[in-house]
Amino acid sequence: MEAGIDAKYVDHALVEHGLRNSPIAGGAPTGAIVNRSAEANAFLGSPSRLDYEIVIDGEMPLEDFDLLLEVIRQSAGEAGEMATIGRSFSWQNHPDKGNVHVSVLPRGGRTTIRVSESLKPAAGGFFGGIMGGAGGGSTPVWLGIAIKMHSPLLGVALWGGAVTLTYLGARTLFGMHTRYRGRKLRLLAERLASQVRESIDHSKRKLPSSSS
Repeated sequence: MEAGIDAKYVDHALVEHGLRNSPIAGGAPTGAIVNRSAEANAFLGSPSRLDYEIVIDGEMPLEDFDLLLEVIRQSAGEAGEMATIGRSFSWQNHPDKGNVHVSVLPRGGRTTIRVSESLKPAAGGFFGGIMGGAGGGSTPVWLGIAIKMHSPLLGVALWGGAVTLTYLGARTLFGMHTRYRGRKLRLLAERLASQVRESIDHSKRKLPSSSS
């Protein structure tokens, strides 16, 4: 603090090293899904990244990480790539199948579950494919009409209308895709939270009772 480092960065470092419990955004109780997704992009009309977090009381036992992997594989329909670093668990799908990332971090008496996905590739597919294919590909048609009607302004107006319609179509379809992926990610986060609670409860039952 005396070195001029902002307090929020100091707090973040303490949480990362397990010296302070992670705060729940907006005062949400533990066990509730917190939406940390990016704000809706003005051009796309929807967020370019989805991010959901759940914090569970108790620490997930490390030996049960394989159960988390099974939950993810059943939901994602693929093996993906798993990694464990220290006491943290992470998973991501293959790059050619999407951009989903899952992390589970038991620390400070809590387990934080985070499920996120980048939608930038999907946005590029919708807007680039529809606007570039239908909007840009129709340019020769409008140019031909303009030449035939001897009216450059008419050609420009028709081309502009086509681009506008394809943009609105791409925006609508991308919004539908975003909502669909959001439901899938929230469901995955809830299933992971259920497994984490089950593993925590099971580990507590295995603990020997204290003798008087």
